[in-house]
Amino acid sequence: MIEVFDNFLEEDIFKDLERRFCVDYVEWHFNSHVVFPWDEDDLNNFQFVNSIYANGSPQNEHYNAILPLFDKLEVKFPLRAKLNLQTRTSEIISRSFHSDMGDTLSDDIPYKTAIYYLNTNDGYTEFETGEIVESVANRVVIFEGNQNHRGTTCTNQKTRIVLNINYI
Repeated sequence: MIEVFDNFLEEDIFKDLERRFCVDYVEWHFNSHVVFPWDEDDLNNFQFVNSIYANGSPQNEHYNAILPLFDKLEVKFPLRAKLNLQTRTSEIISRSFHSDMGDTLSDDIPYKTAIYYLNTNDGYTEFETGEIVESVANRVVIFEGNQNHRGTTCTNQKTRIVLNINYI
């Protein structure tokens, strides 16, 4: 089941996250591929990331800022929280279908994925079922973690920024 919620966080909390991750300085790290290193279109197969929570612990000072999101999602145990930034492309590029933790978790461990959109743009998240969730600021899509999905670039903003959370 795919659930979409608009205006997910209170305005002041959203504005803090938007300022923190879309306006102010956040340390971005170059990732030489988005999903798989062997994906086509090698020149556009990259993104910038910031790992906020991984390997059982906070990874930087932004962890406390996303706790209201964890509370609203009713996160019992976070697995990973990562910012993804894709730069504008002249045409929308769809990435490969995947499940976020598919290579690290056993299929019999149920978990959820939440994608929280930090800015509005013409990019989107697509599911293998054909459902599409557009990138709208302060929107979240929640689904079973083993459900294949893919993101895209955008053409009408400089960046497409999402916070990807995997949790139990």
